[in-house]
Amino acid sequence: MVAWLLVSARRRGGQAGTGLRPSTAQHLGQPLTTRHLREAAYSLQRKLELRKVRLHDARHSCLTFLAVNGVPDVILAAWAGHANANFTKRVYVHPSPEDLRVASDHLTSLLGFSEGEAA
Repeated sequence: MVAWLLVSARRRGGQAGTGLRPSTAQHLGQPLTTRHLREAAYSLQRKLELRKVRLHDARHSCLTFLAVNGVPDVILAAWAGHANANFTKRVYVHPSPEDLRVASDHLTSLLGFSEGEAA
């Protein structure tokens, strides 16, 4: 859910570093800030009785999920608003032990070993 909020803000384009359009205003007529997005996300998490997740952590999780599911590096970088795909992968993508296990199993299969033979 929180990742969706980040994705939604990023798709709308906008102000550097915020993903929000400068013209977007809250109900009081004040410009929206990342604080408003954060407070809305936390409020929604409480309402849905979800564990509190910081938006920046959700950003890392979202980019990792996309990367391990085959989204090209240049797309990840563009999604994150980065010019350098290497930076995005190095800083934001964190494969889990399960991701590494899947890669190991895939390599074992490509080399023509059965699971017991490779060990």
